[in-house]
Amino acid sequence: MWIAETLENNDYSTIIQAWDFKVGGSFVNDMNEAIKICKKVILVLSEKYLKSDYCIAEWQNFFVDDPIGKNTLIIPIRIDDVKPEGLLKARTYIDLCGITEAAEAAKILLEKVVNGSAKRKSRGFPGAVISFPGGLPFNNLPNRNIYFTGREKLLKSIESAFKQKKGAFLTQAISGLGGIGKTQIAIEYAYRYAGQYNCIWFINAESKETLFSDLLKFAENRCGADLEEATPDSVIEAVWTWTDGNSGWLFIFDNAEDYSMIVKYLPKNNAGQGNVLITSRNEFWDKTGSRAFKVDIYSEEEAVQFLHNRTGIENDDEKAKAMNKILGGLPLALEHAAAYIAENEITFAKYIEMFNKYKIRLLEQGLTKDEASITSTWQASIDKIGIEAARQLLYICSYYAPEKIHLDTLILGDEYLMQPLKNVVADELELNGIIHELRLYSLISISDRNLNILRLLQESVRHNAKHCTEYIECCFNHINKLMKGNNYGDKEGRDAARLLLPHALSVFNNVEGLDLQLDDIHTLCYNIAYSFSEFAMYTESVQFYNKALSIREKVLGAEHPYTATAYNNIARVYYSQGDYPKALELYKKALAIREKVLGAEHPDTATTYNNIAVVYYSQGDYPKASEWYNKALAIREEVLGAEHLDTAATYNNIAGVYYRHGDYPKALEWYKKALSIREKVLGAEHLDTAAIYNNIAVVYDSQGDYPKALEWYNKALAISEKVLGAEHPATADIYNNIAVVYYRQGDYPKALEWYKKALAIREKVLGAEHPDTAATYNNIAVVYYSQGDYPKALEWDKKALAIREKVLGAEHPDTATTYNNIAGVYSRQGDYPKALEWYNKALTIYEWKLGSEHPNTQMVKKNIQTLGQ
Repeated sequence: MWIAETLENNDYSTIIQAWDFKVGGSFVNDMNEAIKICKKVILVLSEKYLKSDYCIAEWQNFFVDDPIGKNTLIIPIRIDDVKPEGLLKARTYIDLCGITEAAEAAKILLEKVVNGSAKRKSRGFPGAVISFPGGLPFNNLPNRNIYFTGREKLLKSIESAFKQKKGAFLTQAISGLGGIGKTQIAIEYAYRYAGQYNCIWFINAESKETLFSDLLKFAENRCGADLEEATPDSVIEAVWTWTDGNSGWLFIFDNAEDYSMIVKYLPKNNAGQGNVLITSRNEFWDKTGSRAFKVDIYSEEEAVQFLHNRTGIENDDEKAKAMNKILGGLPLALEHAAAYIAENEITFAKYIEMFNKYKIRLLEQGLTKDEASITSTWQASIDKIGIEAARQLLYICSYYAPEKIHLDTLILGDEYLMQPLKNVVADELELNGIIHELRLYSLISISDRNLNILRLLQESVRHNAKHCTEYIECCFNHINKLMKGNNYGDKEGRDAARLLLPHALSVFNNVEGLDLQLDDIHTLCYNIAYSFSEFAMYTESVQFYNKALSIREKVLGAEHPYTATAYNNIARVYYSQGDYPKALELYKKALAIREKVLGAEHPDTATTYNNIAVVYYSQGDYPKASEWYNKALAIREEVLGAEHLDTAATYNNIAGVYYRHGDYPKALEWYKKALSIREKVLGAEHLDTAAIYNNIAVVYDSQGDYPKALEWYNKALAISEKVLGAEHPATADIYNNIAVVYYRQGDYPKALEWYKKALAIREKVLGAEHPDTAATYNNIAVVYYSQGDYPKALEWDKKALAIREKVLGAEHPDTATTYNNIAGVYSRQGDYPKALEWYNKALTIYEWKLGSEHPNTQMVKKNIQTLGQ
């Protein structure tokens, strides 16, 4: 219509369907009459037109009369990025595609169109404004955000839904947390698809006053309403009348509270052909019959792209990703941060450093008086929460980790909750009510009984509630209770512990400055450290054990038995990492305290003797290990008795030394001494009894008595599967040992079958990066090596290596074992320089960690000597 309007206003007459074809008439007949009258036909080359069923029929008569275009009877005008095909391909067109200024487009149009007949006044609809294609229709839109990034899928979904409902009224709603970018998405949609509308009106729907004010302005401009006589009802009636008589309109109701407040202002669902787009924090718009979209945070890719565009900083993706992580992908936070960076000319790294120091305060710096801060945006929602228990639940959630706040574990049954929340959560209906209240403002989400909250929103809530210590104290007391009762012995317990750990860390990081008992803080530190240790996160474990140690030393002194226990715990982690010298150092610090305070014959002192022996055993120093085991045994037999379980444990350990010496009869003798105690005290089906069965099987395996080994392994397996289940790590250990027997028998397919049974459990229960999982990768590699499948062996060796280097470190003896195995593969493949390189890496570690006389060290030396022979 803009083309017709422009031509008619410059002395040309046109015939156009929208103005000249009668309502209820025959389109085909009207078109036929128009072709008889008109001297030329204008083809508006758009994607829609070229797909139209009538496209060819409308211009083919003119093509017959002017096949080579000599008389320019056909005038193509391109407004979309399309390429005409067929007979139209050869015709030159007036190109208006990409031109956004109406004046420039009109000049090009009039310069290229040949003069026609007399001027005729245009006959547009009453009140209609005809927009230039590519420009904007009549509107009151806010300025477009030139840094708008991403959201392509959402924008296309909105556009597609409106397009499918063409000819009918449709409402769509965009919901999400304040600052998530709902308004910017609506504005971007309006600008991006402006060519599909004749009128776009943006309405602030935050209150009844703003609703009425913005619709009154529309009524004044489009409907000729009298401002002095206007009432809400008269304005609404005027708008409804206008929408009934016009098509191609878009109303945007921004920041609507709920449907009941705006419903009477919405156009009627009748003959009007237009669209309504709503933005709201309320996520329940689908219940109103509207098509609803929930807006999520930026993806990492979108956030990085936005930061680069907004700041002008390029080629720093890693720091941009780190910024996105601390800001939680929230568009408003990223905008404020990027603006601050650009204004102050600082780097991403510097901003991260400042954020870690100042937190939420930094996001409020540099704002103008017209800009809303994140905290004020969210606080406006929090202030509207009408149920006190809902507000309390939000505050509680702000101190746990942001994801998977499990209702049944972390909220229900929490004896430390404050009132009225404590009473409310005891009633399922009331609990659902307060969760609904928070979701009305998109402050939380829920999935599988897990509450989730944006990390930055947590920061804001804690910032505003920093004097309300009752919330963090509630979380602290409850998580401490849960962590103390944790069970790592089965899959269910390990899964629960894995879910609790992030929440315990979050709570711990927020207790600074609170008046809490140091013993309680120590307990939380200890349980976090122990949990990290169970999940093979040794660096983090040592960190928290050291925190626990500092509390013990501060409260109890450097020579208290509990302080010795703290040293013992840290030593155990270093032992798990393969740092045997460090483990020995700490065990001996614990021993010095226990010998001094408890005496040389105390059971706890004996425990330390035992632990020191374990380290020597692992270093291959079996005489030293035997010496310390016997020291422990002397105390345990004398103080605890010959039938005590701790005494049995030492018998078991001494048996291990004989086993390592190759004295299998002696090993069996001591294992069976331990077994008789455990069967008598614990019973034949206890897990500790099963452990002895397993150890006896190992001896028979080493003696080459494979049927006997399998017999004892199966005894251990029956108990483990019955007590722990078929998916417990201890059960996986036995599967692994059975696989070893089949491997020794040369039954490689059977060995692989059992190794993979063990692997399935370890990957599922312990995770893909646990040392035990790596051990299974290593064992599988050995089978492939023995089968002569060296590429496959190398593949599995490198999978084991990736874990061991990451979790245990590049200098751990187990890592060295993998180096040795990789060297063996290269040797078999004839790549001797590569083999020597890897053997030397293994040798360096073994000599340093285990000593030059250790069997592993000697084995690698022998491998190097025989290399290439």
